[in-house]
Amino acid sequence: MHFKKFIIFLFVVSASLTSHLLHASTEGDQQSVFYVSYHSIFPAQIRYSSQNVEEKISKAISQETAIHSKEGDWTFKYHEGTSILSEKQALPIVLAPFGYVLTDGHHDVLSSIHFGAEMIPIKIIADLSALDYEAFWKEAENRGWAYLYAIGGNRSLPPVDFSELVDDSNRYFAAITARKFPDGLGSSESFGAEYPLWIKIGKDIPFIEFKIADALWAKGFIYDAEAMGDPPRVEDVEFARKILQESPVEGLRFVPERMHYSEVCLSTSLER
Repeated sequence: MHFKKFIIFLFVVSASLTSHLLHASTEGDQQSVFYVSYHSIFPAQIRYSSQNVEEKISKAISQETAIHSKEGDWTFKYHEGTSILSEKQALPIVLAPFGYVLTDGHHDVLSSIHFGAEMIPIKIIADLSALDYEAFWKEAENRGWAYLYAIGGNRSLPPVDFSELVDDSNRYFAAITARKFPDGLGSSESFGAEYPLWIKIGKDIPFIEFKIADALWAKGFIYDAEAMGDPPRVEDVEFARKILQESPVEGLRFVPERMHYSEVCLSTSLER
């Protein structure tokens, strides 16, 4: 049965989302911003997307926050020439018993490392430094500040160094098959896939791209940009759509049939 429009339901566990939004609004407001070396920051996830890092690198060059000098060195726009990120781009940090743990912005840190731009602007959104090591990661995961799953689904703690993060091609596929509404529901401003697999509203639920990637990995789907294209071929997107239809991802605003993003209706309903 075909319809001109579908309603995209928000399959969200209300308790988890409410907790995340509550902490974001009460702990993140009016926090002072300061710069630290990326050597002082620890990742809160095991994976990343090399393609997303390449996009960040290209953006920094095009916006001239990283400038290649005639001498062959890189110079940087912010914090007296030590950072490609402004204070307005400060990354959220949780204080852990062992240092600063990044809750979002891993690709920003990785692109900074690529250039050798050592300083990162941060803002502390919570202090969990009184907890022991295991208790910290449990609490960070519960609050949606850490994603502790490797490719294949095994739970593991993150590495201590960003260089040890594992490239996840499916995470990039999840990102480029979304239509993104950064300013929330009702906004006319959006970007991303013309025929989206899913809809992203604002920051969305924590680590949603990794959750999509995990569902695809579990069914043997592996995105290969060279073979499938970037943007990916229609048949590969539709194969992924079938997987997500059969293996729903909790919290995902899923588009159940191929259609142009302008035909998609958005709803805040919490029932499928």
